[in-house]
Amino acid sequence: MHGAAAAKRSKRRKHAGGGPKTHLLAELIDCDPDRLQNEQWVHDGMIAAAERAGATVVDSAFHEFPGGGISGFVHVKESHLSVHTWPEYRYAAVDVFLCGRTEPDLALKTLAETLDAKRTVVTRHERGPERIADAGRIHDARAHGAAATAAGASTLPLSMPTIYAVTMVVAACSIVYELLLAQTLSALLGNTVLRYSITIGAYLGALGLGAILCGRAGDRSLRRLVRVEVALSALGGASVPLFYFGDALQRVVWLGTDSGSWAETLTPYAFLAFTHLIIVGIGLLSGFEIPLLVEMGERRRAGSTNRVLGVDYLGSLVGSVAFPLVCLRTFGLLVTAFGVALLNAVAAAMLFVRGGVRSRLLATSWAATSVLLALGLWKADALEQHFLKKFYYFEQVATLADTVRPDAENPAVLRRRSPYQTVDLFHYQTSDQWIYDLLSRKRELQPDYPDDVWLYLDREYQVFSGSDEFYHEWFVHAPIQAAGRWPRTVLVIGGGDGLVIREVLRYASVERVVHVDIDPVMLHLAETNPALVRMNGRPHDDPRVTLVVGDAFAWLRRGSERFDAVYVDVPRARDYNLSILYSQEFYSLLRRRLQPGGLLAMDAPDGSCGVEGSLWPTYVSTLHAAGFDDVRSFVSKPDLDDPRVSVSLALLSNEMELTAPLEGGGEMQLTPAQVRQYLETTMRRDFTEQEFILARAERGGLHDEWRDPGFELAAFGPGSFALTLQTCPDVFAPERVNSLFRPTLPELHLAGVTFP
Repeated sequence: MHGAAAAKRSKRRKHAGGGPKTHLLAELIDCDPDRLQNEQWVHDGMIAAAERAGATVVDSAFHEFPGGGISGFVHVKESHLSVHTWPEYRYAAVDVFLCGRTEPDLALKTLAETLDAKRTVVTRHERGPERIADAGRIHDARAHGAAATAAGASTLPLSMPTIYAVTMVVAACSIVYELLLAQTLSALLGNTVLRYSITIGAYLGALGLGAILCGRAGDRSLRRLVRVEVALSALGGASVPLFYFGDALQRVVWLGTDSGSWAETLTPYAFLAFTHLIIVGIGLLSGFEIPLLVEMGERRRAGSTNRVLGVDYLGSLVGSVAFPLVCLRTFGLLVTAFGVALLNAVAAAMLFVRGGVRSRLLATSWAATSVLLALGLWKADALEQHFLKKFYYFEQVATLADTVRPDAENPAVLRRRSPYQTVDLFHYQTSDQWIYDLLSRKRELQPDYPDDVWLYLDREYQVFSGSDEFYHEWFVHAPIQAAGRWPRTVLVIGGGDGLVIREVLRYASVERVVHVDIDPVMLHLAETNPALVRMNGRPHDDPRVTLVVGDAFAWLRRGSERFDAVYVDVPRARDYNLSILYSQEFYSLLRRRLQPGGLLAMDAPDGSCGVEGSLWPTYVSTLHAAGFDDVRSFVSKPDLDDPRVSVSLALLSNEMELTAPLEGGGEMQLTPAQVRQYLETTMRRDFTEQEFILARAERGGLHDEWRDPGFELAAFGPGSFALTLQTCPDVFAPERVNSLFRPTLPELHLAGVTFP
């Protein structure tokens, strides 16, 4: 019986912390006085110190003196910890007495970090029966307190898993906001790299400023973080709609002011200032998040900062991957904005529920914001249609009220998203259609051809069915007429609407056409949309056509097939991705694919050699660098001297009673000669000044005599062919060459300033 009792006592001593005991008496010098007089801070630091040392907390007692200073005691199963602080002297006295498998030094280090001590003076004492065994004074170790449930490490109600979960959510939201705002500005203004660079820079700067302004919140950290998340939900959800609204308002100012006026000049700067204020605002709020989460993590578990930051980085990774692969291509900008803002609201809800925050004002703000975001998410398609109509039917948006007034009159805009671009198709009758009909026989040759279809890619104009012949007939047939021979094999890059291929297939000599386009969404729309099918005639059904869905640059590098003619019909270089299709490396690959004497025809936006500041030097220098010795410019110019045009012009002038406004008020009747002058000046830039380039590897003469192609054309003919080729300077400027490794396209436009 006696042996059994001794065994039980031995087991009880081991459980209670028997064995060597280390007693540390420490002085913490030059501490943070604010922490020294904050009872909650000192209490949490002492509890965390005991926990990190491996001790089991039983209870604690702390007292704050009216004149400042804290006295506190933490009872642990392994003995105790005590502290006394003097804020006025930036000093604390600490007593750490622990036994068993504990680490008193770690407890002292934790408390020193919590109180931000600059210097620590320690006196160490080893106590216990082993120390006095030689004197024969062996005493049983006494158990300190009855068995009790371990107390929590902090009065902070949030657990570490909750803190990590909130960190993951807010980090993902923060990086998505950053990318979302940059992409929205890029969609509205172009120049993707510039928009991303400035947006990310401004956002990161605001993050840093927010972190500086945050400071230490102490007991207010949880409530402050809830306020931040509610504010982020509201501003983040409204950001993209506000960007679109500002863009619509910008066009109202442009349409309502005279060209060159101060309002027109300042509007782009005002729009940039407005959008970047929103960017900075979201960045500032996001800058508060991680400091507050780090502070709460340290209160809950000392030394958790690295883990919180690690989770923050992982959340950023999740957001940065999800944005391009899921958010943008699947949901679009508006839905993404509302969805991410709702995630911030979810984070706020987690803090409310887990943290036990009690604030009627905060709860009401959170509920109202969440309802509005849910409503925005539900009505995102309708809201997107609203802004699409304000953009595409801009002639009907003349006042501030028009930007918010619902538009039930105009047809909806058909929008399709692909991994590469947004495709917008809509129907709109233009009041200038009589001009196109005057200069074209399309209505006569194709009575059922639509005249109200507009196609835009990434909000950039591509095709209008009422005048597409003034682009495609010149683009396809003028180079062939100038080369003087009909092609047998043709390569078409881009032109997903199928209209270039439609024109190429009209030649009986053509035996093979290879069409390379990267966007399956655009190709599918061209093959299934009734209006587009009426326009292009489903050219891919022709057995002579081989369709390649993929990247043209990669396709050119893989093969070796040569062609008599190559047509490059791609959107203008609004960003560096499209700039690749205007690069020296791309044109070098195309030159290798040409048969001897073959021709390259390309669209050359803003490439008129007779206009100051045009891109002609860039295009011609790049083509020369790629090995094209013969580079010519041609533009689409209808022949106003065509007898049929003259007769139609006289008839229309009489039938339509064309008028023009007078400066003093009223209108005047236009004669046929005045209408002709009007066409030659005011309207020419809208439908005839489209620039193209004809390039050949070897220099040689061009044919200037019209050859009958064997089919009828609606607008292009002998008279137009005589006007199409331009006399341009054959320049070569190495600094203008556009390359993959030193892009000079696109030109960078920041508000009204162009950077060369």
